[in-house]
Amino acid sequence: MSNKNKNRISNVDEAKEITVIRVISIFGEGTTDDPVHYVYQYFDKQGKLLATSSF
Repeated sequence: MSNKNKNRISNVDEAKEITVIRVISIFGEGTTDDPVHYVYQYFDKQGKLLATSSF
């Protein structure tokens, strides 16, 4: 770590490695009004949806 980063203030209180299940689905008809896109969903091991994003 360089000296200039030692005094850096961060808003992160904690970071922890966890296991999630990622599901990738394809949505859309492929038209201008409804383009095809990927939807990423993240679930915990109990099946609770944690987050969704699309690209």
